Amino acid sequence: MRKLLVICLAVLALAACGGDKADMQSAQPVTAAAGDIIPKLDGSAWDFNVASENPVLVSFLAVDCDSCKKMAPLVDKFARNYKGKKVEVVLAYIDKDRAAVQEAARGLNLKNATIIYDAGEFAASLNVEVYPNTFLLNMAANTAITWVGFNETFPKSFAYNIDKLK
Repeated sequence: MRKLLVICLAVLALAACGGDKADMQSAQPVTAAAGDIIPKLDGSAWDFNVASENPVLVSFLAVDCDSCKKMAPLVDKFARNYKGKKVEVVLAYIDKDRAAVQEAARGLNLKNATIIYDAGEFAASLNVEVYPNTFLLNMAANTAITWVGFNETFPKSFAYNIDKLK
């Protein structure tokens, strides 16, 4: 089942996987199809609910991306710190190999964020071309902010922007 979601999406910066330079971008309107329901590592399915009033922080990653390996634990720690605060935090791996994603999650000790795999169509629907690429989607306000690349200060920016939404 395909869902159409209309979001304000950031202008994509050209950043290569493996680089440490990162940019926070301003929002622009774009139409994107979220695609099918996406599998979670625990065997259940994750369905991007466009009617959600809660913001979703989704970080698109690839198993073999060095910057993604640095970003995933920061996003997971952010998920732990924001548990119960009406924000869903998702690590969205584009890899189709569930075992590879499970191994990466175990190796990075990821325990707090929702982890999905085979999210390539979802990433493509948002025009994601480089990894890591993290979005704060606020469907209630029809807005999005994105962070491209890796930077250790991103979680402070995530928190600041989520707190502004409340």
